Amino acid sequence: MRRPPRNLTVIIVTAVVAAAGSPVVARIAVDDSPRQPVLAADGLWVVGERALYRIDPSSNRLVATIPVGTPVAAPAAVALAAGVAWVPAGASTSLWRVDRVRLDPRRLP
Repeated sequence: MRRPPRNLTVIIVTAVVAAAGSPVVARIAVDDSPRQPVLAADGLWVVGERALYRIDPSSNRLVATIPVGTPVAAPAAVALAAGVAWVPAGASTSLWRVDRVRLDPRRLP
């Protein structure tokens, strides 16, 4: 039996920008579970079940969706350091390295 296509859900991610003190609201129109917002000079980074998202706080827009993780090893967290976003997988020993300028994800064994 064929399943009907999933409806996309709109999830609003809200975080307080410490420097400006104003809320950041961006819509991520995917069937995902955004969590753990991390604010950096280049944007607000949020990890989901299937991707890493970058939000521009000045425009409240989603500016990048970077696929990370696998169907059996979803991203568990995000850490930012020296121009790189590190995204470990929750159910495996995989680690994703994302260049924050080129938005290039690389899976490390």
